[in-house]
Amino acid sequence: MGIDEVLFRRILIMLSFKQAYINAINQPAGFDFRRISCDFQPGKERVTVDGKVLVGWEVFMFKSNLGVQRREAIVEEIYQCCALIYRGWPNGNRWNWNSNKGDMDESLNFLKVDQIVKAYDGLGDGKRKLAHYKAERRKRVAAENAERERMEHQGGVQSIPMPPQAATIQAP
Repeated sequence: MGIDEVLFRRILIMLSFKQAYINAINQPAGFDFRRISCDFQPGKERVTVDGKVLVGWEVFMFKSNLGVQRREAIVEEIYQCCALIYRGWPNGNRWNWNSNKGDMDESLNFLKVDQIVKAYDGLGDGKRKLAHYKAERRKRVAAENAERERMEHQGGVQSIPMPPQAATIQAP
C-alpha cells in the first residue's frame, strides 16, 4: 500500500467513526465534524467531543467488500464501516479492529433484531418519529387530493405566478 492509500484509509476510518457516532447519538446531518477529534493509534485510541474524552462505547471497525452491479458487470467495492454500541463503561472504550472476513460475524453475533429495534426506539424515539412522518404524509396527500378536486371543478385551469427572474426580458 502506498502512502496515499494509507492516508486515504485513515481518513475513511476517521469519517466512518464520526458518522457512526453522530448516528448513534441521533444528531442531525448538519452536525459539525470538527467537534469530534480522533486519535486512532493502535492500543491508544482516544476520541474527544467538544474537548471531553468519549467513554463507555464499544467500537467495531471493519472493511466490507461488496459486489455491486455496475451496468452489465459486478464490481467489487470496498467500504470502511464502523458500528458503535454504548455500553456505559466508566473508564474507557473497547476497540475491535477487524479486517479478516468472518471477524464481524463473531463480534456482532450476539445482536438480535428485537434488541436493535428496542435500542433504536429508545435512542431516537422511532415510534413517535414514524407516527409524525405518517401524519405529515397523510396531510400532504389530503391537500394534494383537495387541490386536484378543485382543479377538476374549475376545468383544470390554474394560474401560476412567474418568478421575477423569469419575467425579466432583456431588450436587444
